[in-house]
Amino acid sequence: AAAVRAALAAVDRADLARRFVRGPAEPLRTIVPPAILPAAPPEPAAAPGPAPARVALLADGSEPDQRALAERLQVKLFDRGVRATVELVDPARHRARLAAGDYDVALVTVRVEPLRPALAAGQVAFAARGAEAARRTMAALAGLEGDAAAAAAARAGRDLDLVPLVAAGARASSAPALQGLAPRPDGSLDAGGLWLLGGGPLP
Repeated sequence: AAAVRAALAAVDRADLARRFVRGPAEPLRTIVPPAILPAAPPEPAAAPGPAPARVALLADGSEPDQRALAERLQVKLFDRGVRATVELVDPARHRARLAAGDYDVALVTVRVEPLRPALAAGQVAFAARGAEAARRTMAALAGLEGDAAAAAAARAGRDLDLVPLVAAGARASSAPALQGLAPRPDGSLDAGGLWLLGGGPLP
């Protein structure tokens, strides 16, 4: 529904990143994280249209960040005339309902490694909409960089009916085989900063 998309697009993403996500986080302007594609054009305002009577907001109850974001989004949607009910489900049920399209609005967490814009956008499209959507999205961004890639990523998000919210840094916790961590200056981690017993950093 256009009214729901407009309400979500109007949410203060910087506020979400600062107050409702654990660890380093920043607002998303497109489906490609800013660490991969910093520049992004503003999303054009959509005509809101009539608001639905009520929507269900599906979230993975095992993820603290999703729970916090879902509760905040419920409030922000209500402020814009959209009544939302938060449905917290287990990971398996969350995946099954996403695959079946059994939701009105769903929060989806996608782990995106430092890749080129086309591949990063393809990862997001695959997680949210499946293999065919990923192929179309990667083709749309293939070979693009900079402003051209940012504009294509913004179009892809609208075509896929996705509203990017927040990019958070990867987190790691200690385990017996873990020898050490090498965090980035902002405190986030990537796979190259993990050392395992008996070896150096992962390639």
